[in-house]
Amino acid sequence: MEHPYPGYVTGRARVIFDSFSFRDIKKGDVLVTHMTSPDMVPIFKKVSAVLTDEGGLTSHAAIVSREMKIPCVLGLGNATRVIKNGDMLEVNADTGHVIIISRTEK
Repeated sequence: MEHPYPGYVTGRARVIFDSFSFRDIKKGDVLVTHMTSPDMVPIFKKVSAVLTDEGGLTSHAAIVSREMKIPCVLGLGNATRVIKNGDMLEVNADTGHVIIISRTEK
């Protein structure tokens, strides 16, 4: 697990598997995805943090999060399976810890 840009935030999870889900992202959401790609850069402008299943210090998510100063935790392995859309998260990118504060009602 890597945490290329530090910071502490709380926010609502938005689990993204494809570009069709981009429109669901709202300002302050925590982006949860398998891996990021260049077509996701507009999303970075809205989110308060980024969590990925895969990636390291030289991955796309790491580079963009450092450039945009967004807390980021990479290489979680199963974030997209454990975290559900709407879950309230506490992200501590200083330590790499992610806590689900409350589950969505769905």
